[in-house]
Amino acid sequence: MKILQLAPHNAEVLYWTAYLENKSLRPDQLRPDLVFPFRPETAEVLKTLIQKNDYWVLKYHLALIQWNNGNISSAKQLFETCGSMPGYAPFYAARAKFNMKNDSSRVLADLQQAAKLDKQQWRYGKGLVNYYLSQKQYEQALTVAREYQTRFPANYIIGMLYAKTLMSNKQYSEANKLLKSIQILPNEGATDGRQLYRETELMLAMDEMKKKNYKQALEYIAAARLWPENLGVGKPYDADIDERVEDWLAYENYITLSNEQGAKQMLDHILAFKPYQDENGAVYPSVKDLVTAWALQKKGKSDEAEKLLKNWVEKQPGNNLAKWALDAYNGNYSKLPDETRTDENFRVLQQWMTISKKL
Repeated sequence: MKILQLAPHNAEVLYWTAYLENKSLRPDQLRPDLVFPFRPETAEVLKTLIQKNDYWVLKYHLALIQWNNGNISSAKQLFETCGSMPGYAPFYAARAKFNMKNDSSRVLADLQQAAKLDKQQWRYGKGLVNYYLSQKQYEQALTVAREYQTRFPANYIIGMLYAKTLMSNKQYSEANKLLKSIQILPNEGATDGRQLYRETELMLAMDEMKKKNYKQALEYIAAARLWPENLGVGKPYDADIDERVEDWLAYENYITLSNEQGAKQMLDHILAFKPYQDENGAVYPSVKDLVTAWALQKKGKSDEAEKLLKNWVEKQPGNNLAKWALDAYNGNYSKLPDETRTDENFRVLQQWMTISKKL
């Protein structure tokens, strides 16, 4: 008790004090912010207090503990019991995150309520946009992202998310302009901005290829190879950069322009790339191996090309991307299961295969 009396009178300290003194709690003193209970011992305290104190904040904090300890059914019941009583935005954000895996039908309403309760917090807008993107509701995602970009123009996280929604809506030129204007704070692993930039440039290149503007397409491909300083990540060593996708699109443009030397250089560059290896020397397969297979095929090495992709399927039989790459090489453009995680390389290659039929 002496230690608790010396501590700041936040909600968790008040819980323990009331429990030890067997007293009731005053709801006007129970502020939920800056408190994150997680200990099983505190759960026992809250269970006892809830019997005499029917306040949502106790149930909320107990739900957090139960969630943390894997007691999902108990956490779900506690969250549900709180209903719409809390006037506290983080509660709804927490319940939305909890229900993403446990009851997705309730997620959107809670995200919207969090955003409504705290219009000064950009994170709730981010949560809303990511929810719409996960549901493939791209127009709704764009509407919310644009609103938050207007409200928080200096926030580069919102800026990148806005660029992502523009790309999901195939507004590549607008995304390109935005990515040239935002300033991403450099930090370890800050590659998202550059990945968005690269994908945008390559998508624009393919738009020009559809219009038969092959020289303009090559300019976009050249831009995709750059590492703009405002995007928060430095350029790696040349040997560590995998540009097989860029090289393949450049090759296709050179072929159309009858630039045989340029086309040959691109194929040679693709085949010269050394795949990444782990500490045991095992090669990390990638969807970009499909490009290597195409290059081998152009060099008259179809057997070697197919073997490359079959080896990936054999090593990772449950990998949907491996199966997709092998099917694509054989001219069968299969649809990936919705839960498959993809990246910008997959999206660019998928787009290339779509437009290549029309060129």
